[in-house]
Amino acid sequence: MMKFWLLAGLMAAGAAWGQSGSLSRYALQQIVDRVDQAIVERDVKGIGSLLTPRAEISIIVPTPNGKRRMKMSKAQYISALEQSWAVANDYRYARSGLEFELNGDAAVIRSVVTEAMVVNGRQISLSTREETYVQVIDGRAMIVGVRGEPIKNRPPESN
Repeated sequence: MMKFWLLAGLMAAGAAWGQSGSLSRYALQQIVDRVDQAIVERDVKGIGSLLTPRAEISIIVPTPNGKRRMKMSKAQYISALEQSWAVANDYRYARSGLEFELNGDAAVIRSVVTEAMVVNGRQISLSTREETYVQVIDGRAMIVGVRGEPIKNRPPESN
């Protein structure tokens, strides 16, 4: 099956400066806005610029034998996005339930990302609960990791 759930906003961080080496809610909101815009525009380079070179993307995948965790590197994730976006039509994306947990130069962004698309004439929709881990590295807020777990299938309300 296509790796569409990978599009579930698997990240929520990017280039935003914190004050005195720490992150603020304002900076995190700017990061989320940049990520959401890049996803809506299918901007793979923009997404890649928000991830550290060693970022790890971890997704729970439902299988007939139960749940399985799949881990991807930055390069693997970017490749999966390119492949998925190449075949997706009528793509819709929405984020809800946004929460920030700040701890100095690190933060966790939690949200639910809902996506819907048509692939080969088939409607696909998925909602994913995700946690994005952000750290200030060399004065810049960057995504160091993302964890996602599908929670339910429903189309997003907005784009």
